[in-house]
Amino acid sequence: MKQTLLAFILCVLVVGTTYSQSKQDSIRELFRVMKNDSVTKKVFESLIIPMMEKKQGMDSAKIAESKKKMEKELQMYKLLKSKLRDEMVLQYDKHFTQEEINELIIFYKSPVGQKYTTVRPEITKEMILLVIQKYLPEMDKKKDKKSHN
Repeated sequence: MKQTLLAFILCVLVVGTTYSQSKQDSIRELFRVMKNDSVTKKVFESLIIPMMEKKQGMDSAKIAESKKKMEKELQMYKLLKSKLRDEMVLQYDKHFTQEEINELIIFYKSPVGQKYTTVRPEITKEMILLVIQKYLPEMDKKKDKKSHN
């Protein structure tokens, strides 16, 4: 009886570990097809650097220095990102079933999913610019009105 129980527990552990591992592998595949890594880089290259270059009073030496600092921060972000990736896998594992992960992979491999991964950096850039150009000045005006009252 003890041997049967032990064999059963061992089988459950092996099957559970195999399922969990394959699910986590699926989540990693999802991250690859979502192209998460390239989004941050594309936004940085297409938005942050040009904004620095257009900023008044920044000569080429200051721009180069700022780029160097930002690239260092980007390197630190990459280190943190690699550490957080495993944590993200665990979060996806917690919140999505294997079937849902598979459906997301199918979506991101589809033509519309691929288009989404291609245009997402541009959409993000446009939204950041919108906030900076339109909404932050409006919020500053409201803040100034409140401080004068």
